[in-house]
Amino acid sequence: MIFGTLDIDFTQFHLPKALEEALTFLKEHDFMAMEPGRVGIDGERMYANVDAVSTRRLTDTKPEQHKRYIDVQFMVQGHERIGFTCDRGQAAPTEAMPERDLWFYDTTLADEGVLDLREGCYAIFFPEDIHRPLMAIDDTPQAVRKVVVKVSVEAL
Repeated sequence: MIFGTLDIDFTQFHLPKALEEALTFLKEHDFMAMEPGRVGIDGERMYANVDAVSTRRLTDTKPEQHKRYIDVQFMVQGHERIGFTCDRGQAAPTEAMPERDLWFYDTTLADEGVLDLREGCYAIFFPEDIHRPLMAIDDTPQAVRKVVVKVSVEAL
């Protein structure tokens, strides 16, 4: 997992080219002017989902994992909490939807840390990262606008 802000020059970190492409896409577009939905970047290699959603109470969220795509989650407007932990084989998925590249885990996942995703910040989750997005701050749901760039692991 990598956490940062677009206010800092991300090219200094020498990330893989595909991740720099994703961050450049986020930096160069006005997502407040875009309708929610899928935005093509480079076919199935890289695309973005523009979301206008609400955060949820902790009890209404589930940890998730993706195996074919890296998530670059970017907060456009609002504030959410995201849980995260490394998949060390400590838990088996409770629900699997491989056709959607989505595996869910029990809500009592051990060793879960949290980060606050504020406007202008991004978090990059790799296939070994189990993450729980859209947790409400102080358990009070709020509307957020965020973008999730999906980067195929094959693009690395």
